[in-house]
Amino acid sequence: MDAATNIVGGVGTWKAGKDATTGVTTITYPDGISFKIEQPAHLSAVEKYTQQKGITGGHNSEAFYISVKQNGVKILSETPTGIKGVTEVSYQIPAYDRAGNIVGYKEKPLTKTIYDPKVFSDQKILDLGQQAAAKGYKSAMASGAREYTSSAGGIDFRVYIDPNTGTVMNFFPVVTK
Repeated sequence: MDAATNIVGGVGTWKAGKDATTGVTTITYPDGISFKIEQPAHLSAVEKYTQQKGITGGHNSEAFYISVKQNGVKILSETPTGIKGVTEVSYQIPAYDRAGNIVGYKEKPLTKTIYDPKVFSDQKILDLGQQAAAKGYKSAMASGAREYTSSAGGIDFRVYIDPNTGTVMNFFPVVTK
């Protein structure tokens, strides 16, 4: 099974890396789990920027900061999470007048947890997120939950599922308080 099949289908096992005895690490996912095909792009690249939701996607810090610069976003704080390479950022998006000039910033700050791709590659964050999603999947489906928090590799991930189809629609690193 190749990585693309895993991201789309996700059923069964996936070869994630090598171990000393067999040369392959096998990760078993719960039956029925599947992942939205756009998930890798959501983590590594900015999907869009809007005045309502701010920066969507872009958990990779390099992509996030490019969007910050392009869109005139104001960084309020950058808080280390205790995990090297994972940071929680609080930011405000600009407010505009009718002529399109920045007249200040929207009052409500937004937060995003980002990862440094020099510490965690895009693939590593994707792998950890899929592992975290798999850990809480069965109980979330049994309870009809649309979202849950689960961890893998010391990182907490917020996981969103479609309770009707069982598809993992989104996951990203978060800071749990």
